[in-house]
Amino acid sequence: MPPALHLIDGHALAYRMYFALTGGGSGSRWQTARGEPTAGVYGFARELLHIYEQEKPDYLAVAFDTGRTFRAELFADYKATRAKMPDDLRPQM
Repeated sequence: MPPALHLIDGHALAYRMYFALTGGGSGSRWQTARGEPTAGVYGFARELLHIYEQEKPDYLAVAFDTGRTFRAELFADYKATRAKMPDDLRPQM
């Protein structure tokens, strides 16, 4: 069997797990004793471990977008209707 490679869209996974754990509302339940938010980080790490343990890939890579990408150059309305990142998710990224 050839080696298995799993490629993860880091921002998509972090968003997905953040909203899954907070229900899109306040993530006050998901924070440290000092009040630092953790829902996105916790969910992200939990899902990576799940993939690693269940799928047992030979390779695992995570990619994150930074700033504007070529997509915005090609299509001016790219992500135009997307809501702003939640304030408590931003420091987790």
